[in-house]
Amino acid sequence: MKGLKLFCLILILVIMILGGWFHQAGLTVEYTVLNGSYYSEMLAESGLIGELHSKIQREVAGEIAEQVPREAALLISEAIFSVFNVDWLEDQLIMVIEDWLRFMKGEQQDFKAVIELEAKKAELEARLNRLVSILPERVMAEAGIESGMEAQFAAGIMEEMDLPDQIRLDELLSEEEMIYDLAEFSRSVQQFRFFYIYLPFAVYILLLIFNLLLAGWAGGLKWFGSGFIASGITFLAGMQLTSFALASPVASSQSTEEAAFAEAIIAAASYTAARASMIPVIYTLAGLFFLVIGLLSGFIISRRTGEGQF
Repeated sequence: MKGLKLFCLILILVIMILGGWFHQAGLTVEYTVLNGSYYSEMLAESGLIGELHSKIQREVAGEIAEQVPREAALLISEAIFSVFNVDWLEDQLIMVIEDWLRFMKGEQQDFKAVIELEAKKAELEARLNRLVSILPERVMAEAGIESGMEAQFAAGIMEEMDLPDQIRLDELLSEEEMIYDLAEFSRSVQQFRFFYIYLPFAVYILLLIFNLLLAGWAGGLKWFGSGFIASGITFLAGMQLTSFALASPVASSQSTEEAAFAEAIIAAASYTAARASMIPVIYTLAGLFFLVIGLLSGFIISRRTGEGQF
């Protein structure tokens, strides 16, 4: 009979470890991917937006350099990205992410984010006009800009960019035929959230009761706490290995020219791992709490009865 109880306790321990991985994975997603503060803090910690902004600017300057002299291309790209600067890019990205999160959680039925560009377009055209007017004559000649044609050149750049007055996220996604897939994904996320937010607590209460019935008060608490500790430690170890395995290839794939961007990716991954690690740490601490209570209870019971427990 004692062997059967031990088998059942080990089986419950395995269920707690495996079920704990699922629960911690869900809570990790909730604390990172589905948490608005995660994005703002991760971007601030890693400097990823600044490096992304610089990377885009280099690529745009390279494209412009195919049409005008490189010196002029660099000045034009600098003008563009001084208007659409890092702070503006981060604000728009956070706004879109928050809108996406509300949609994913079912707090709204469609996307409402709108990126306003009309004022930015006017600011950019004015800046391009000023820039072209102060270009050295040599650069203007190389770019094919005749005297008195500066405004037309700036207008041509604006026409080439073809920026709308606003970008509506719902319209953009509808054009790309992604809206239906995202709606389906949103429903899956909401169902998943129910399972990892509410269901595990009912299961844990049931498993705790089984442990107490099989191993007594002190023994049941010790087995229950051990399940939490084992699940938390193994999940944390797996998370750290996964973070390292994913970040290193991404960083190594970047060229020397983009080393700073690679470092920003690593910093973002490190921050994500550090934030996510709070979940298994809390899990492990909860297990230690139950284990300590079980050990103290077992000590008190053994002093009174002289009998040990599992």
